[in-house]
Amino acid sequence: ATILASEAEIAALRREVPSYEARTKLLTLMLDQALRIQAARDKEAEFLQDKVRERRREEAERDAREAREALLEVTDASPEVRQFAEELASETAELAEQRTGPEGLLGKIEKTSTRIGKTSELLKKVRADFASVEKRVEEGRLSAPIGAMLRQRRADLPEVAARKKAIRARREEIEKAQLKIIEFREARLEVSDVQGVVSQKMSGVDPSLPEYQRRRMERLLRELLWKKRSSLQSLVNDYTTYFEKLMELDTSERALVDAVEAFDAFIDERILWVRGVQPFRVENLTGIMPAVSWMVSPENWMQAVKALWVDVRERLAAYILVALLFIVGLAVRRR
Repeated sequence: ATILASEAEIAALRREVPSYEARTKLLTLMLDQALRIQAARDKEAEFLQDKVRERRREEAERDAREAREALLEVTDASPEVRQFAEELASETAELAEQRTGPEGLLGKIEKTSTRIGKTSELLKKVRADFASVEKRVEEGRLSAPIGAMLRQRRADLPEVAARKKAIRARREEIEKAQLKIIEFREARLEVSDVQGVVSQKMSGVDPSLPEYQRRRMERLLRELLWKKRSSLQSLVNDYTTYFEKLMELDTSERALVDAVEAFDAFIDERILWVRGVQPFRVENLTGIMPAVSWMVSPENWMQAVKALWVDVRERLAAYILVALLFIVGLAVRRR
């Protein structure tokens, strides 16, 4: 009976094997489909973002153009009204330039968005590599091949010194964006009552001016004020977007730096326990010449000096402290 039961269990297990294989294939297909859907959604989001940026640029350029064209209608206006209209048109054009110029805000938003995308992709890769290495180290002992793999992964880690510097510098840019939001909100409040501003400016116009000319001037001033108010609100919105993008980039780069440093520390903790070379044999002499060649290469020495200089800049306080301790030690020994 026991033998029959065992045979029945074996037969049942054999029948289950094809189902496991089928499930594995199905899960692989589902994963591939999910990745394709995600990639398509990412492309769609990028396309819509490009459209929004292009629409903002077109609106800013149109407002500036229409403001300049409106000045052609005030050739017969009073000097005060014409001066005020010219100031409004000039200010609107300057606001548009701040958004769409070569160093304009829309360009900064686009560059920041691009950098966020690249940083996020790099962060995903570092985390995935870290998880893969952790799994491989846990599954096997610290052999020479594992040691070689760890060294290669450490060499492939992204450089974080420039990113740390960018993070420190970005704090000032974030503060500037916050101040700009406040500045443009206050400027918009000054022109929120369009009719009140128009009435104030028209109060000094000659009362004998024909009614049709007065209405035309009022309409012109209202249009110019609306355009200025619209441009100011657009800048508030754009600087808010820029501020949010800067914060998102800051978060992503800090996470990337943390991930790289954690990965590097993980490798350092384990690579010391891996035998670097085999016991000495005569055959090892063949590897001496490449090492000597590396040591006498001016290019390698220049790279070493550059790496040392970068390290000194990042840890200047530590180097100063070591130098002071060294000087104090020499002084004590002389006594």
